[in-house]
Parts: sequence; C-alpha cells; structure tokens
Amino acid sequence: LNAGNWVVYKTVLGLESETVSSFALQMFVIVAVASVLFIAIELWRTRVIKLRLRSILSGIVVLLAAALVIVGVKEVLSRFDPATIGKTLQLLVAAAGALVIVIALADIVRTNRRNHAPTVRWYAYLIPIVPLVLILVYELSFVAAFMIGLAYGILVTYRRGVINLTSRALIEGSASVVPAVVLMIGIGMLLSAILGPTKIGPGKYWHDAQAAANVAVEWPVLADMKPMLETIVPGSLVAYVLTFTLLAPFALYRGPLNVWGLGYGVGGILLATGVPAGAVMGVLMSLGTIQGASDPTNTANVWIANEVRMDVTTLMWRTLPYAWVAAIVGLVVAGVQFF
Repeated sequence: LNAGNWVVYKTVLGLESETVSSFALQMFVIVAVASVLFIAIELWRTRVIKLRLRSILSGIVVLLAAALVIVGVKEVLSRFDPATIGKTLQLLVAAAGALVIVIALADIVRTNRRNHAPTVRWYAYLIPIVPLVLILVYELSFVAAFMIGLAYGILVTYRRGVINLTSRALIEGSASVVPAVVLMIGIGMLLSAILGPTKIGPGKYWHDAQAAANVAVEWPVLADMKPMLETIVPGSLVAYVLTFTLLAPFALYRGPLNVWGLGYGVGGILLATGVPAGAVMGVLMSLGTIQGASDPTNTANVWIANEVRMDVTTLMWRTLPYAWVAAIVGLVVAGVQFF
C-alpha cells in the first residue's frame, strides 16, 4: 500500500487511480493472509505455540466467515448509488477524524496540566494510515495527503521540543532518501531512452517533426528491442502466470523485475510490446511482494534482521516461500482482471 509508488503506475502505465488502488487493496489482502500464515507456522516451528486441528479449523472458519461478510457487504453496497456511498464514507471519515483530533487535544491539555510524561496513545498508530485514507476516500494528491499525515503525526505525538524534533527528522529523512531519489531519476532517464520522447514537454519537437513529414517512425531504441522481447512476452493467461512465476526471483537484489532496480523500465518495454497496462502493473506489484518481504538489499529487511539478530540472507530464505506464493496469487488475480 505504498501510495507513493502509485504515481509511477499512473504516469508510466497510464492507469487510472481507481484501477491502481483497487488492485493494491487486493494485494494487501493476499499479503495479509500470507503474513498470518508465516507468523503462525514460524511460531509453531519454533514451538512457541502448538497448532491443533481444532485451532486450524477455527482459523479456516474465521477466514471463510470474513470472506462471506466482505462479499455480502459488497453485494449490499452494489445496490446503492456509488456517489451516495462515497459522500457518506467521506462524512463518516471526517467525523471520526474530528473526534480523534479532539481526543488528542484533550490528552495534550491534560498531560501538560498534570506535568505527566507524554505517552504513546492508541491514535498515534493511525499515522501511517492517514495519508492512505485521504488518497482513497478524498482523492487528495499524494503530496497534500503526506503533508496532512505529517501534521497529524506531530499533533498526536506532541511533546516539548516537537518542532526541533520534526526539523531534525526532516533533515535526516531527506538525507536517507537521496539514494532512492537518484535511483528514480535514473529510472526516468532509462524509460525516456527506451520509450522515446513524450508528446508534451521538451520531446514534443520529435513528434511534431513526424507529423509534419506525415510519417510514423517508431523510436529507434524501442524498435530494436521489440523483436527480442516479443518472443518471450506471454500471449495467454496461463503463460502470463507461469512466465512471471518462474521469473519472480529476478525481483531480488535490485534485479530487472525489482521496482527499485530496472522494474519500471522493463514494465515500460512490456507495455510497448502489447502487454496490457493492468497486467504490467500486476507483475510489478505482485513481484514487489518478494522485493518488500525478502530482498536482502531492502533497507527495512536489513533493519529487521539486525533487530532479531539474524543474517539478512537467512531472513530471505525464511520469507521467500510465503512471498512467492503471495506473488503467484497476485499474478493470477491480475491475469484474470487485466490479461
């Protein structure tokens, strides 16, 4: 649910926000189920818990009940006007947000009056969700949503010196994301080199020249790469799932199917060779599960490995089977919807 990456899917693949967010939420459910299975099996394997047949059956019943509830709610909501549902949801979220802010302000006043040490309240755990809710429910721009999320975070974790703390966090955070920013610039340059100039901006002159000459010439780099890729591009749903299931390990170690490697470049090439935009998104987002959960070069995975005092490669082998299965399920869902 990294909303920041959705911008790239929209700009590079030309997808609508609703399409991207809908598939992202489906992947969230798939990964959540895989995560619960991973935790349960790992706890059982290390003998922290004992899995009995009754417990397993109870878990299956709960999952089936949750699925039935979701299907039922979706069926009921489908009978109402989507615009009415959207407005109602916006009002409910606004009311809940206002209530949380009032509670947070009351806690701040109470803490300052009694000179108590500030504590982490339950609503502080909503900080990562706030930008996502603003984007999905109110369709705010990503920058505005993250700025509001930052303001909410400052409010609900308020303490003396919060401004200085925020300033230091912004400076340190900016320094830590510089490599990622440089990488994204490089990916943009790669996409421009492969796909050619756009019809707006500095590259407009090339298209104007083609139009003036009344000829349609394909960008030379793309024209040279197409024949090679067309031989391996899947032409059916089964081929699509099998091909990218076998290529899934290339999402590790900043490989060609890693969105923080050459993933977007490869996605742009697949799009140019005739693969539907939604199917390309399905590949990148599904295999992104492997990158997020198992890639040893992922900073978050390095932090986790250090925290639990485990080698990051061992962490990769522990999580890879579950991430791979989640990626396969995501590919099947994407193939059914888009291919």
